Amino acid sequence: NLYNIEIIENIDDSLILSGYPNYLSQVLLSIFQNSLYFLKARHIKEPKIFVSIRNFEEMIAIEIEDNAQGVENKNLDAVFHYGFSQKVNHEKSTGIGLYIARLIIMEKCEGDIQVQNTINGAKFTITLP
Repeated sequence: NLYNIEIIENIDDSLILSGYPNYLSQVLLSIFQNSLYFLKARHIKEPKIFVSIRNFEEMIAIEIEDNAQGVENKNLDAVFHYGFSQKVNHEKSTGIGLYIARLIIMEKCEGDIQVQNTINGAKFTITLP
């Protein structure tokens, strides 16, 4: 239980992902690192990360949602832009993590990645063929 963050899984174990596991691991790591940062920085009580993997319209959908209060609405379109970061006073933030994640999903995995705000926080949805 890293930083006492509860991980809630809803994973269809019958699904088989093929392709580039190392690339997908990098993308998931980038999303999880962002969730961890904001859960800690915003001092979220009872921090949670929800992970869902399921069939979606003949694709596989991977959804990662946290309860870290989301992305500022004015910044939603910029989340995947090169050099964009919402991390305040964080000298190690280059703003390329989610930019590269999007490139990997779209170019290497031939999928898509989106972000939206939910009632709890931010939800990243990756769809793969």
